Amino acid sequence: MEMNASKIGKSTMEDFGFEETNEKVIQKLISRPDRKDFETLFALFAPDPKPPAERDEEEETLQEEKQVTVAAEIPMIGTFVPASIVSFWPAWLIAAMFIAIQLTCYFSTGDSFFGYLTGGVVESLRLSTGVPMTWHMMSGCIFWTLGGIQVLAKPLRHGRFVPIHRLLGVTTTFLWFFVCGPTAFWLSLHVGLGKAQSQFFMTMFAIAGMDTTIWAYYYMIRGWICIRKRRRGPDSVYLHGRLMRMGISMTMLILFQRPLQFLGICLRWVVLGCVSLLPSSSAKEYLQWFFEIVLDHNILLAITTMHPQTLLIAIMDGPRSEVGMVLIGVAHDSYEEIIDAFGNASPKWYEKAFWRFRYLAFLALRCYVTRGFGQDPVLLLGS
Repeated sequence: MEMNASKIGKSTMEDFGFEETNEKVIQKLISRPDRKDFETLFALFAPDPKPPAERDEEEETLQEEKQVTVAAEIPMIGTFVPASIVSFWPAWLIAAMFIAIQLTCYFSTGDSFFGYLTGGVVESLRLSTGVPMTWHMMSGCIFWTLGGIQVLAKPLRHGRFVPIHRLLGVTTTFLWFFVCGPTAFWLSLHVGLGKAQSQFFMTMFAIAGMDTTIWAYYYMIRGWICIRKRRRGPDSVYLHGRLMRMGISMTMLILFQRPLQFLGICLRWVVLGCVSLLPSSSAKEYLQWFFEIVLDHNILLAITTMHPQTLLIAIMDGPRSEVGMVLIGVAHDSYEEIIDAFGNASPKWYEKAFWRFRYLAFLALRCYVTRGFGQDPVLLLGS
């Protein structure tokens, strides 16, 4: 029995409420009677999609949130952004362990962990710098805790949880701007000389500590401005995350330093313990004096701190340099992203002057608190 494609097509389409037919498509379906997929046929008569201009506001908002989610959670292929280091949970596990050790030591001994290990010599709460050190330690613990939530708790960035993310962000930024940051700068500036009385090493430590603090301030301020203005919509939100993570990363350089300092303290214990086993003699006294100076707690603090931090000192133009842009994943030829990240396409003369002469400013401040590099600022504060 011969099948009439035109007749079947007309009756079939009339049953479904369509007036038009497409004989070619129906003939194709007849030639393959085992095929049950009629979506191709019905798609021909589907209404045209709405043009972009007719989309409602809710649809556009959902699309924008989807773009932000993809940008924030899928790493860039073939590109490594140093700011993304704190996006991984192992970094925050190390921070959590450090916080737990500090708080345990504080509540059990009344001193910081390294203050207790060094007998109240380095970073001790019993020194004349103890009050700002306590404020810095406690605010730093809270700052890292909130920072970890901000970075790792991705669901808080979308939907009905956005207000929580913003509130935690404001709290975290407030802690850094007004408590943790100022005390970090002040403690770096007023670091003591210790038994070795080494002005050179402790001045280098002070410069490295103050410089790291300024870098953290800069990235966090730019991150706050970026999210406030949102020049590029979802792209600005993603850039805001990178800027804030880089700022937090600067505060976490201490996590690289602390294990090295601990190893140095252990080495000091071993060496001095071996020297103490020697028979009494002038040679023993000389060796003990020598290693107490060479492995002085303050010098160990300075050397282990300068290991990661002094890498920033070599970057003369600060965050506006090529290295500074690589740290947050901004390409040097990305005009719009550079303006979004830094506020202008190229740094102004006063911005260049600040970054290039910041070391002289740090040196002048250290000279002032040490009375011309002649006294220990910790002893001056205690007198």
